[in-house]
Amino acid sequence: MSTAAYNPISISNSTSFRSAASEFDEAFEPDAFRSADDGEETRKRRERRDPDEEASWVDDPIRLYLSEIGRVPLLTRPQEIALARQVETTRARFRRMLLDCDYVLRATVGLLRRVHSGDLAFDRTVQVSVSDRLEKDHILGRLPHNLKTLDALLELNQAEFSVVTSRSLGKGMRQAAYGRVVRRRRRAITLVEELGLRLQFLTDLYDEVVKINERLQYLKAEIARCEKEDAPSDEWRPLAAEYQRLVRSVQQTPAGLNDRVCQMRKILEEHQDAKQQLSAANLRLVVSIAKKYRKRGLTFSDLIQEGNAGLMRAVEKFEYRRGFKFCTYATWWIRQAITRAVADHSRTIRVPVHMTTEVTKVRKMQASLTHDLGREPTVEELAKATDLPVEETQHLLQMSSFPTSLHVRLGRGEDTEFGDLLPNMSEIDAADNTGLKMLSTRLRKVMQNLSWRDREILNMRYGLGDGYNYTLEEVARVFQVTRERVRQLEARALRMLQMPRHSAELVEFMD
Repeated sequence: MSTAAYNPISISNSTSFRSAASEFDEAFEPDAFRSADDGEETRKRRERRDPDEEASWVDDPIRLYLSEIGRVPLLTRPQEIALARQVETTRARFRRMLLDCDYVLRATVGLLRRVHSGDLAFDRTVQVSVSDRLEKDHILGRLPHNLKTLDALLELNQAEFSVVTSRSLGKGMRQAAYGRVVRRRRRAITLVEELGLRLQFLTDLYDEVVKINERLQYLKAEIARCEKEDAPSDEWRPLAAEYQRLVRSVQQTPAGLNDRVCQMRKILEEHQDAKQQLSAANLRLVVSIAKKYRKRGLTFSDLIQEGNAGLMRAVEKFEYRRGFKFCTYATWWIRQAITRAVADHSRTIRVPVHMTTEVTKVRKMQASLTHDLGREPTVEELAKATDLPVEETQHLLQMSSFPTSLHVRLGRGEDTEFGDLLPNMSEIDAADNTGLKMLSTRLRKVMQNLSWRDREILNMRYGLGDGYNYTLEEVARVFQVTRERVRQLEARALRMLQMPRHSAELVEFMD
């Protein structure tokens, strides 16, 4: 993604939520946002509304969506900080509880090892700002040392867990061994968290842990059934072997793993709920920004959808401790998502993102000069104002024009389409067709004054017979002469046709 790193200083004051909210209000139906004081007037207006108009309003998904998000109250600054803190704390709790499972811890170390070897991209695997080079260098410096320590800790825990599950040892010895396993695992979790692995990789591992837990609970129930029914060993031995293998992979009892999965599910729900509340309160900001990109090749609903994706991205990356408002931070991500979508999907032939930025710059300057000059600026004036070469400015102006669909309907309720008004260039007009027939007849009459060979050379060279223009080489092969001789005969025949007694027959067809 060709985007610059977020810098709160680079966002102008015009992107503040106050101005964005005021622009957004214009996008809504007036009736949907009346104050409580004029509620009676609104009710009477709705009673007078035509039933067909009411039905069309209900059937319009955009209007319904705008009406729904308009009912969500805006967040105060303390509420915004509280939700952002909840997103951060639940994410940290979920990550730490998930890493406390040995299966996840080993898979995470495997991912980090692939990052160290270069098989996985560092920026896409580790959560670090692309602009913070110092932090990136710090993590890259710690990565090999942390991996070495993690490998040693996991190897010790693997050997120690066999002591924990050994029935030949006393309970006190097994509890002491389990305590050492827990301490090493906590240290390993700290080392992994220092490297900042992205949460999306852990979420995938969470799904695998849930499946392991479900399988363990099933195996536990099946083994208990076999013991109760005194089933033969051939039936329960494979189940017991798989059961022991899964227990060793997670290094937890089935009951402990089940409790952990339930706790993680609850924390994940709290995390998603906080994200949903923070994003829902800022959906109006998405609409206000999406309005500015209408008529650029994407429908309004598509613009809103892309902006909502950018909003969710902002919720994930928001850092409330920096002191700026969420709407200020989210504006950049929303605009970036919409502009990228416009650049990628608005045209059949994709225009690069950097060229889209230049096109927007030229269009804004063109509108400004039109307002100042009272007329459309020339290409030279526009090039001077934008500090661009005239040729590049002309090229950008051509790129800024959008094609019109041939299926656009003309007028409301009309069946006529724009394509119906365009002439079919593949068909010849009746008058032109008659003129061509008369010219062909007159030309054949005039060419009767030429010799057979000269007449055939002209027919072949100009496609007067079968419509194919033969080359000098092809005509020369037909008449068994050289190309130069064909050229001489062609020139002589044309001079004869240009003589006054012959050209007089054709002069009326000349423009």
